[in-house]
Amino acid sequence: MVSANGNRDVEKENFWRARLERQKASGLSQSAFCRNEGLRENRFCYWKHVIEKRQRKAASTKNKTTQNSAQQKSAKTGFIPLVVANDLPPVLENNDKHQIKLLIAQIQVGADARPETVRAIVESFKI
Repeated sequence: MVSANGNRDVEKENFWRARLERQKASGLSQSAFCRNEGLRENRFCYWKHVIEKRQRKAASTKNKTTQNSAQQKSAKTGFIPLVVANDLPPVLENNDKHQIKLLIAQIQVGADARPETVRAIVESFKI
């Protein structure tokens, strides 16, 4: 929510973020949680909507920034940088393989392959 002076009320937003997390962790329905916490359900729903919208916007902005950066690097070097997602499983079995499919080739590397090695392999294909 934006205050009268045009700034977000960070304290209020943090309050509702904490309540949303607690509701999610509680396993209770929104209605039951709000009753137990003495919260107005319509305010809970409003803040859930506002915070989810802000999170989507932030994620979209981050993706656009990453894409723009990748496009700029690609234009300079002729290569598209390989970005490794942070949400990969923390432990991979040694026999797991990762695949990168390009229109011109398929590359298969072991789970223990170092990012520099994968990058070198991908960069060796001039597209």
